[in-house]
Amino acid sequence: MSPLIVLLTAAVLAAEPSQPKAWDDADDVAAKLATGSVEICEVLATPLGFVPSVGTVLEMGAEWACLIPGSLSADYVHRQHGRSNGQIWQGVLGLAVGKAWRDLTRIAVAGTLGVGAISVLGVMVVASGLLSLTVWPVAPLFIPLMVAAAVAGAAVTYTMLREIRKSVQELLFKTIYGRITGGFEDDASQARSQRTALIRPRLNIVERAWLLAAVASGAEAESTPLHWIPVVGPVIKARHKAEAMQTFLRRVSSEDLKETHTSWGLVDGTVNVLLGLEGVLGSFTHVTLMGAVGLLAVGAVLAVIQIPLGLTQMREIRFSQPHTVLPDRDAYLQAVVRSGPLALLTGGLGVAALALTASAVVFIAGREIPKALVPIAVPLAYGILPPGEWFPSRNDPNAPDAEQPIALPPPDVAAPADTTDPVDAWMNQKPAEAPVTTEPAAPPPAPETGTPVEAAPEAPPAEIPATPPVE
Repeated sequence: MSPLIVLLTAAVLAAEPSQPKAWDDADDVAAKLATGSVEICEVLATPLGFVPSVGTVLEMGAEWACLIPGSLSADYVHRQHGRSNGQIWQGVLGLAVGKAWRDLTRIAVAGTLGVGAISVLGVMVVASGLLSLTVWPVAPLFIPLMVAAAVAGAAVTYTMLREIRKSVQELLFKTIYGRITGGFEDDASQARSQRTALIRPRLNIVERAWLLAAVASGAEAESTPLHWIPVVGPVIKARHKAEAMQTFLRRVSSEDLKETHTSWGLVDGTVNVLLGLEGVLGSFTHVTLMGAVGLLAVGAVLAVIQIPLGLTQMREIRFSQPHTVLPDRDAYLQAVVRSGPLALLTGGLGVAALALTASAVVFIAGREIPKALVPIAVPLAYGILPPGEWFPSRNDPNAPDAEQPIALPPPDVAAPADTTDPVDAWMNQKPAEAPVTTEPAAPPPAPETGTPVEAAPEAPPAEIPATPPVE
């Protein structure tokens, strides 16, 4: 290929403005960044809940106020890498519906499970106490089994709802945002919008830190049946989530931050440790809940076996003293001796199941710690401070209509060296002039006096001919 063609091609490519790369999964990425922004606010607003009197109000206000940066995050992805031309209020509306779903499910589930469990347990305790005083003396031994069953049911329900709560939130946001937003008319209008957007490259230090935190908090693994396998499912999901987060961080680093990040060891190690801890705690939760359910099943079988014996004892005790409230002492003690061993075994199983269930609740709460640390630790491991200016200029040097300041050199500074493009110099060069000869000029002609002048004889080439006299 001719060097001239290579130079011309390079000059044309250098003159074209740089455009962000389009993402096929821009809708999914925008939803993940939006929901990740909401989770960041939940983490940051948690300490506000400990403020006396107004802590809950401050925490809720801070969480709902973060819908705005979540909308800006989604708008940034759609504007720079997608095709949706949305506005801030549209993203806020989509996030508000998702946030309402998230809060209502959390409050409703916790309230329903709590009130329901307390009510059922209260009725059971009162009933067992009355039975123990009147007709069935070993009835209180079944209370631990009933308490463990209620707590284990609440823990299993909460764990399953938490797995689907975030997915439903992302689905609500994508559906609403996609319905109420329009697209760009053409590529030129999108390019103009990209250069004038509120959040656009080059990102300043605040936008950069928020983007990294939203990526870390919003990254999720693709759903697969392997994630629902008991015990090992949480570990597999954590591994897939770590890989998705690392890939997401590398994409944002190269295409949005325009950085060549070479030290990924600390970032990958931080992600692997935090998500690995989350997966291990999830596996412990499954193990303890499965153990509790197994003990509850055995205890329920023993309880069913004791029902005929208990009914028989109730009839015997009732008929021994038909006109009194309290049972006969001998019949009561005989019922305790006959049903005591199985009742004690059932009660022991209930206590063990309750201990395992309480451990599962501790593990469920412990999983929130690494989840809360991810949006803080991952950006710190990557590096909060940008390599250049903290608040760089928004002007794109490659954009044709960008307003660029004219830099004038100081008076005492020498003029800069010639930086003329060689292609332009070659195209604008002038044709060369004819060379100048140095031969001696011919002698001037003799003045005219009216008398003819004789021609001079030919002289040798080396001699200069003499001028003849004029007659």
